[in-house]
Amino acid sequence: MSVEFEWRFDEELPDSPPRGERSPRRPRWRIWLGLGGAVLLLAGIGLYGWWRVRSAALAQVEAQVQTVAQLELRALAEGDTELYLSLQDDADPNWQETQEARATLDAALPPPLPGLISTTALSVENARVVGDRARVEVRRLAGLPGGEMAPFRAVRFYRRTDDGRWLHTRADLGYAGHTITWVGERVKIKSFAADEEWIEPIVPQLEGLAERFCILVPCRWDTPLMLDFTGTPDTAVEWAHILPAPFLVGAPEDEAARATWEAALRELLFDRLIAREVGQFAVALEQGALLIVPLDDETTRVVIEEMAWERNSGALFRARLREWLRAELGLSEPISPDLNLVGEALDAGKWIPLEALWFFTPTDDTSPLEGGPRGDRQPLAEAEIDLLLAFIEKEYGRSTVAGLLHALHKAPWIEPLLWEGLHGRWPDFESRYIAYVREVSGRSARLPGRVAAFAEYDLVAACETPSSLWGLRLDRLEMTPLSSAAGFDFLSWSPDGARLLARRSTIYGGGLYLLEADGAGVRRLTSVPEGAWPIGWSPDGSRVAYSTSARSPEGGLVDVEADESVVLNGSSFAWSPDGSQLAYVTMSEYTPPLVWLAEGDGSNPRQVGEGYSMAWSPDGTQIAFFSAESALKIYDVTTGETRRLVDSNMLYDLFDFGGERGSVSADSLVWSPIGEGIGFGVNQFGRMKLMNGGIALIRPDGSDLHILFTREAGVAVTGRSPDGRWLTSILYDRYDRAPFITTVVGIDGTVLLEANAVVSWSPDGRYLAVARMDRLRLLEVESEVWYSFEPAAYCRSVVWNPRGPLHEPIPSSRDAAPP
Repeated sequence: MSVEFEWRFDEELPDSPPRGERSPRRPRWRIWLGLGGAVLLLAGIGLYGWWRVRSAALAQVEAQVQTVAQLELRALAEGDTELYLSLQDDADPNWQETQEARATLDAALPPPLPGLISTTALSVENARVVGDRARVEVRRLAGLPGGEMAPFRAVRFYRRTDDGRWLHTRADLGYAGHTITWVGERVKIKSFAADEEWIEPIVPQLEGLAERFCILVPCRWDTPLMLDFTGTPDTAVEWAHILPAPFLVGAPEDEAARATWEAALRELLFDRLIAREVGQFAVALEQGALLIVPLDDETTRVVIEEMAWERNSGALFRARLREWLRAELGLSEPISPDLNLVGEALDAGKWIPLEALWFFTPTDDTSPLEGGPRGDRQPLAEAEIDLLLAFIEKEYGRSTVAGLLHALHKAPWIEPLLWEGLHGRWPDFESRYIAYVREVSGRSARLPGRVAAFAEYDLVAACETPSSLWGLRLDRLEMTPLSSAAGFDFLSWSPDGARLLARRSTIYGGGLYLLEADGAGVRRLTSVPEGAWPIGWSPDGSRVAYSTSARSPEGGLVDVEADESVVLNGSSFAWSPDGSQLAYVTMSEYTPPLVWLAEGDGSNPRQVGEGYSMAWSPDGTQIAFFSAESALKIYDVTTGETRRLVDSNMLYDLFDFGGERGSVSADSLVWSPIGEGIGFGVNQFGRMKLMNGGIALIRPDGSDLHILFTREAGVAVTGRSPDGRWLTSILYDRYDRAPFITTVVGIDGTVLLEANAVVSWSPDGRYLAVARMDRLRLLEVESEVWYSFEPAAYCRSVVWNPRGPLHEPIPSSRDAAPP
């Protein structure tokens, strides 16, 4: 069935309904924009949710890193090394080893700069985690000693292990950035880019400081001084050459911290400039120690102690000169000596002589000088040195004071300091200085040099520090300073005990001095050359023999009362036991050594043979000497005849050193005080070097020639005990690399003592005084009991009162550990 439409044209169509207005159609892009916005909104909501979840997770991780850092730093603060090391990167052996060393040295968290003091970490903040790596910022306080503390901020780096632990690890140099170097004429500075903002502004200041320093001193180096700030905690245990990067140990956080850091950096540069100028001597001293070949462990200890003693000498001088330099360079306020303190010391008789100041160590707690502990006297010592520097500046100028920087670090005592630094003789300088002290203080300052009475002391010692002369009574433990005047040595007591003969080095006035035992005064023998060496007293004490160290000695005799000299050109002298005759040796470049005999006053000289190293027989009738060919001969004073006891061939056969024959030289001898034997030293040389040595004995009639002992060293016989039972000798290394060793050996070959020491027999032969380093010991020979005394000085010459010993040692001085 279909539907049909029928059209009729003759009928009217129905009216159309009214048409309304059509609404505008929306553009398609708006539709798409809406859809896109909806999508983005949904995505944003999703991303926000994801970010919230991730941030929460990341915050947890960052909190874990901060917790590990806090735990690590707390372990450092509490000294828990085991816990601290357990938090270090175990996959990096070098890091572990370095951190272990740092923790042991308490340097795992070093201060922001050397010279600053710092606290442990105050807080750990701003952790950042990227993958398995993280870093945190550590906030701490630091400042100059005695100053206010300021905040500094450092960065530490951590690594996550496979098992999820966070461990402290080496610095990420990607964070540090590239290195930057600033190069000036005097200073070159290197750092990471991370620290550029701290270092760049101060570079001109450092360059200017170095320039002023080098003008003042002046510097001996032309190359710029390097300050390298690229050190990291895994590169070195101590910041010797490369300094730590500030971002790793603490960069300034505010202006106060910046000012503190810059002040410390200026001080660091100042110290480095000084170290560079004087460091050559320190290096030479250390290298010199390597050349010493000790004979035994005891000798090694002695050498180390001597080097330490030399380093400590002049310590306070160096400290005060450093402060003077700081003031001159504007690093501190100008120095003004405390004249009130100086004046009070002069009024109270507490003035510290310059020689004693030289050995005044700032860190010592006790002082052998009058006036109590060093801590109480250090302000006075500093004031006196400041006054001395002010005097040198006034007399010689600023450049001379600054020039002492080089001289001070090379001078083992004050003599070479003045010789090199001031180029002047000590007495002239001292006189002008004392006048200056009187002027500025308004007080009366007397010249040092008085020697206290010493007639009742058993021994007198010449020492280097801090007092020149010391007295010892055996019934007292402590030694007593007799004089603070420096430079006395080679002591020799007159036969009657009324005077002491001493040599004084040229810088302190030179020549020979007589010191009255009752303290009446000190007198120089002006007719004796400044460079003379004392040989000995005549038996009656009226004359002193002396010699000079020239190639052709100009020695002679001086009448101690009239101060008149007789020049004999002798190099060694020996009076007969009764003093009526004098034997001496003359030496020159063009003639062999000659033995002469004269009257006791040096008159009527006549030649008795060619030879050297002579010794009188106890009865004064014979003189033993060695001829030029090392033959031992005896000259009979009454008959004028000479006979030979030993020739060089006998010495070869006797000692039989073995190996290379070389040559034999006998050059030292002593005659027993009881006349039964002559002891002499023999040395073997080969190819221009000393090889071996020994001591032999022979009777005056030529019989019983035998060896006491031999050594692989040079041997020189120096004396005998008063009873003739013991010989003293000096051993010296055949390559001149070891200190002298004193040996005391009996006529039966028994070795009583062998040590790096100075020895002296008491007049009765009961005691042997042994001085080494800062200790004086006495050996009671028969009982073999040792007594110990401790002078606060380094004594090199010890002499017994010829009337002594006058006292008995007290039991408390017994030494339970003999050398």
